[in-house]
Amino acid sequence: SAQPQIQKVDSVDATNCNKSILIPCFASYSDIEHIKEAQVKWSLNDKLILHFIGAEMESKVDPKFSSAKVYPEQIINGNYSLEMATKDAAGGTYTCEIQEFYGSDASTVQLKLKQ
Repeated sequence: SAQPQIQKVDSVDATNCNKSILIPCFASYSDIEHIKEAQVKWSLNDKLILHFIGAEMESKVDPKFSSAKVYPEQIINGNYSLEMATKDAAGGTYTCEIQEFYGSDASTVQLKLKQ
């Protein structure tokens, strides 16, 4: 079976008008039969902010980013995108690191916050 491959997105622009921010992470060739086979780690400037473990159906989240979440029902379709309240968000380099049964991949997205 094919290795999952994250589709490259260079950057996302957001303003304070947005109540929430979605940072995209879509895996092509994602081949998950069950959510328990999937894990995703989201980091900001190399600091871990969220770790979702499918086998436990649980996300461990840094308290500074308390609104950060992923959607397990979307992960099953290869969508590992991170959502959080704009008030919790910080500009910088976000890394999406996915682990599936057949392999893993990682990709970075720049979040640019505009007033």
